[in-house]
Amino acid sequence: MLTNFWNFQFIFIIFCWIPIVFSQEDEKNEQITLRIGSISSKENGKMLASIMDMAKKKMIEQGVLGKNFDIEVINVEGCGASFEGVAAAASLYHVQHIDAFFGPFCAKG
Repeated sequence: MLTNFWNFQFIFIIFCWIPIVFSQEDEKNEQITLRIGSISSKENGKMLASIMDMAKKKMIEQGVLGKNFDIEVINVEGCGASFEGVAAAASLYHVQHIDAFFGPFCAKG
């Protein structure tokens, strides 16, 4: 459980830095969509999506994210058989064309 806590803390920190990284793009007044791929177990994927959604709403509320900046999170299950996470990552990158990865968040045992 502690590992998941630190993973979610890391995600929140990354969400706080995203507007800084893309601040130059914002000056052009174009719509910016950051596509994030998340690889996790089915249970963690639901929780992760909720946490990311809460963080996104809070940043919009506080004015950290502008109206022209959107974050799209794509969750896939990749915590099963050997190399399942690799296949999920390849699919996210080549098929979904994501910009960043999180995970895999898989518990052993």
